[in-house]
Amino acid sequence: MAAQPIATLPACRLAITQTALATVGIEFSTWQVLVDSIFPSAKTVEGILLAVRYCQARGLDVMKRPVHVVPMV
Repeated sequence: MAAQPIATLPACRLAITQTALATVGIEFSTWQVLVDSIFPSAKTVEGILLAVRYCQARGLDVMKRPVHVVPMV
């Protein structure tokens, strides 16, 4: 029986280190959802991390979109 190839995730629009993800307690797949679906207008990693930390501090589920990241021009 041939071994099946391991599925890999595509490159993320806003790259982040595993250390930073571990600091906020989320996985890479969750990060991709945050970047691509929850906060598509975010231009920086810091903007998304700020939203995640805000939700954690307030006991909110960031996946339910309780906050919005608005780009500053």
